[in-house]
Amino acid sequence: SIKTAQEGKMLTLEEIKHALRDRRLDIVSEQTGIHRATISRIRNDENANPTYTVIKTLSDYLRGVSING
Repeated sequence: SIKTAQEGKMLTLEEIKHALRDRRLDIVSEQTGIHRATISRIRNDENANPTYTVIKTLSDYLRGVSING
């Protein structure tokens, strides 16, 4: 597949929080492998401090980039 410059851009934590507002967390969790409670904390807790890996995984998922190949 042809990679675009956009594929390398990661969403910010604020963009991720915004994008998660109307998502079903059980589906996001199932698709990303990130525990539902972790996703909930990121969405709802202004002091959430997720790891780089979690942010990158959620960013890729929310941007529609293929996860795990």
